[in-house]
Amino acid sequence: MRKLITRFVYFLPSIIIILIALIIKPFKNIKFCRADMSRLGGITFLDWYLSLNKLKKQKSEIIICFYDSTINHINCYWFKIWRKKIFFLKNPAFFDVLNFLVFQFKINQILLINDKFLNQKKFIKNNSLVELKYYKDLYNNYIKDYKPNIDIPKSDIEKEKFLLRSLNLKKLKYVCFHNRDESFLYRNSNNQNWSHHSFRNSNIENYVDAASYINDQNFKSIRVGKETEIKLSQKFIYDYANSKYQNDFADICVVKNCSFFVCSDTGISNVAECFRKPIVYVNFAVFNDLFNVSTISKGLIIFKKIYDTNSKKYLKFDDLKNLNIRGSNILEIIKQNNLKIEENSASEILEVTKEMYLRQIGNWQTNVNDDNKQKYFWNKYFPGFNTSLSLKVGKKYLEENLN
Repeated sequence: MRKLITRFVYFLPSIIIILIALIIKPFKNIKFCRADMSRLGGITFLDWYLSLNKLKKQKSEIIICFYDSTINHINCYWFKIWRKKIFFLKNPAFFDVLNFLVFQFKINQILLINDKFLNQKKFIKNNSLVELKYYKDLYNNYIKDYKPNIDIPKSDIEKEKFLLRSLNLKKLKYVCFHNRDESFLYRNSNNQNWSHHSFRNSNIENYVDAASYINDQNFKSIRVGKETEIKLSQKFIYDYANSKYQNDFADICVVKNCSFFVCSDTGISNVAECFRKPIVYVNFAVFNDLFNVSTISKGLIIFKKIYDTNSKKYLKFDDLKNLNIRGSNILEIIKQNNLKIEENSASEILEVTKEMYLRQIGNWQTNVNDDNKQKYFWNKYFPGFNTSLSLKVGKKYLEENLN
């Protein structure tokens, strides 16, 4: 009953908004969408959309985003930045009615922005990756946009400089580290059970050797995040996540100014992506969702190991592809096949962090054999995708694990 009343209340306003959008379309485009602003990655699709429009030199549009929140937290500063680009309305019920009518009138291509338009995992079925070819051009275009669509307001520049001085950080002279755990979600979602995301978690202590290496290169190491399970005491990595400086503004600015970002599969990586920072993905578990993190102009990735307790062997890339392991089914597949997920070792994280550091300072040595291995990996497991190799598998990890 309540749903029917809600639809009735928003029916006429939705009709009026649709008519206005169609009437002014010859002069100005209006687009509608919906986003979850409680997740730092909930609005990433709009970054993709803005970049593609920019590269196509399309005229600017008025974007109206109806937002909601699935947990009891929104990074207010992230919200403030995006409000400079788009209009926000906190009314998902209104959008539901508007969205329904737009599809009934078959004008969704004209008025809506699909939040999954560049996220192929929503379109891939069974074990086939053929459909990825359709999106190749979109990805290759997107990663050419090196200039961020967002920035901090000019009024906050001095505040940003003061923050970096307070943290003893110099722009592009430090590396951010982040591990995902359940602490933040449990504290901000009324104790909702998030165990279905547990495969994305990792132990920050396995990142410490990499942070120590960065510190030895006269760069700073800083652990970012909020409300973590484990606190760090090592002097060579600053535990910002558990410091007095941690706040919404600092969360964004610290990531924005780093040299590169080392993280597991987590939402805050989308901040680094939107600011065009190089990203090192470690402890990535869902092999067949790999394309979901490839919308970056420069990145490295290594995967969690999956151990077969029956054969007493680690699964190879062929096995992972055949099992069709994804974020939606990984725990079920692990249980059904007597498998175990193992995190990357400290040495594996160290090696891929070294590689990114050397790439960043221009001292990385590569050869034709290395390049051929990368092409072989992508052509075999994700044909027609990532042809620019904007994302690479860590060199040493690929050598040790390639079939």
